[in-house]
Amino acid sequence: MNKKLLVLLGVLLIALLVYASVVLLSGSSDNSTNTNTADTTSSVLVDQLTVKDQAAGDSLVVDGASLKKGGYAYAATTKGIVGNSAYLKAGKHTLVSIKIYDSQKLKAGEKVTLALISDDGDQKYGAADVKLAVNDSTGEPIQRTITLK
Repeated sequence: MNKKLLVLLGVLLIALLVYASVVLLSGSSDNSTNTNTADTTSSVLVDQLTVKDQAAGDSLVVDGASLKKGGYAYAATTKGIVGNSAYLKAGKHTLVSIKIYDSQKLKAGEKVTLALISDDGDQKYGAADVKLAVNDSTGEPIQRTITLK
């Protein structure tokens, strides 16, 4: 009888392990990717912009940008707008590159304002977008001024 009990316990243990494996594996079949976008269903997304002083060059980097609606990051000096990012979907983004226009040469010591704007709906940067500043909760445009090194 001991032998039968051991065999029965072994079969039950194997069945339990198989069942546990099926349950665990069925919950991990999500193959989706989430690149630089926010899950706006589980938290409140706030428009924001994070930048650091950086070297003058043919591009600038926004360390972090969050947008409730799609839009762009852009750079401006006293000469006007000198560059913009590619279209940014609604969500969180890191290390966003702002390409400086070929005709603009930025120099060390120059102050540059980086800001967020909304897209007018066509996902193509243009003059209409520049008028769509992204504002914070007080109604002020979300922008940061840095000094180029």
